[in-house]
Amino acid sequence: MRRRTVVFITLGIVVGVLGLVATALFLLNFIDIDLRLSGPVSISTQWLEISPSISMRPWKQNQYVSLDIDGVNTNHLPLTEAFKSGKLQLADGTAVTPEVELIDENGRVYSLHVSMIDNKGIGYGKDCDPECGFPWTKYRTVRIRADRVIHCSRVTWHCHTGK
Repeated sequence: MRRRTVVFITLGIVVGVLGLVATALFLLNFIDIDLRLSGPVSISTQWLEISPSISMRPWKQNQYVSLDIDGVNTNHLPLTEAFKSGKLQLADGTAVTPEVELIDENGRVYSLHVSMIDNKGIGYGKDCDPECGFPWTKYRTVRIRADRVIHCSRVTWHCHTGK
């Protein structure tokens, strides 16, 4: 009876560990990672530096800084123009051109460009070079400025795997 109990306990531990590993792999592959960097902020012509308490990392296949800009008109946004020039049209008919930079732990600066528009806001990512992604390192600061004052309801570091 004692031997049987030891076998069942060992089997239970093995099954439990395998279940935890399977759950972790599922979460790493299928769940997006969003790190809220800032709540409502005003962005002006001066650099606004946001340094979260937790370093940003490129955990997934794709990553970008998302700006939820108040009043941006995504319905009639000419995507090719936004992708080329970074100019965004606001609901009042005016335009704004935000600049976004990401700074890694070694002080290297990455200029980001409009790379996507979705329900999470306007995404700013790295220009595609041969690798397109961000190097595996810690990123400590996001810098943002614009050619006029705008308001963002939030700034987010977003990581996802293409589906």
